[in-house]
Amino acid sequence: MQDLEFSFHPSQRELFRSGKLISEWAKKYPQLFDEHDVRITHNQPHYHFFEWLGAILLYKSLGYLSLIEKYETPKHTKKIETIKSTIPQKVINYIFENRAGLPDLFVYSPDKQDWFFCEVKGLGDRLQRNQIRVIGKLEEVTGKAVKILKFREFKT
Repeated sequence: MQDLEFSFHPSQRELFRSGKLISEWAKKYPQLFDEHDVRITHNQPHYHFFEWLGAILLYKSLGYLSLIEKYETPKHTKKIETIKSTIPQKVINYIFENRAGLPDLFVYSPDKQDWFFCEVKGLGDRLQRNQIRVIGKLEEVTGKAVKILKFREFKT
């Protein structure tokens, strides 16, 4: 596992929960968020902030795209197509057979030559025992470190 850390301002989370940032970010980053992501997030406004912010920060800092919101679910055909055109079949098989506890984000370069999984942790959120087990197995299957993206509150 490899840790990354970013700060956020508490006002961002409040704007997200109000729905304002959801719409703004979806419009500004259509390469990251689709209509399914927007619908789920509007229906659950107190969740998903850290995953969305993580996807944006990884895009802005690395230029990489992310799939969020149940990227391993077969009914999300566009996300499944992206996964199938990016990662080896043995990894595809593993994630489809072991959906519980998968990391929050599947992150990939626009040319799909590089990719990784990323677990996002908000304030006070820690890896659960099942997540540690799944991440260990995922690292074994992929040969890549799973990134752990941690957020802390920006202090003024």
